[in-house]
Amino acid sequence: MKLHMDDTAFKEHLLHLRFFQMLTFKQLGDIFNCSASSAQVIYKRYGIETKQRYNLLSEMRLYDLYVKQNKTILECGAELGCSHTLVRYYLVKYKIPLRSAGAKRIEDLLKAKWNMTDYQLKKYLIELTTTHTVKELSEQMGHSKSSIRRMYKRLDIATSWR
Repeated sequence: MKLHMDDTAFKEHLLHLRFFQMLTFKQLGDIFNCSASSAQVIYKRYGIETKQRYNLLSEMRLYDLYVKQNKTILECGAELGCSHTLVRYYLVKYKIPLRSAGAKRIEDLLKAKWNMTDYQLKKYLIELTTTHTVKELSEQMGHSKSSIRRMYKRLDIATSWR
């Protein structure tokens, strides 16, 4: 398996494999074409705990951010200094109910915030495509690029985004 990524991306990849996909060191060794103990050494080199399960996020902290403060998974990840996939993993682990799909939630939030009808929202979103990239919209709205794309697709709005 050949990986082309920087150290941060590779560390995120290692965390994802071990703690999101819950792979053993033997399975990781198979992926990296090495022994289980060599896979464990790789994790140690990146400063990732190998003896016990990683517990980066406390249940109370995550509950406070996601439920009480109503932050998105992306916003939680940014505040906690980790990836959104790791935040989602811990939400599921702690049995904190996930909110509805981002695309529908974004529509509802925008309509409520500016008291728009479906037609007005669609017209507004079409206008945004001429002035903003999907990345810019994602950053401004605090939702993932895929949720923004799904919202546009759901509303049958053609875009030139890839």
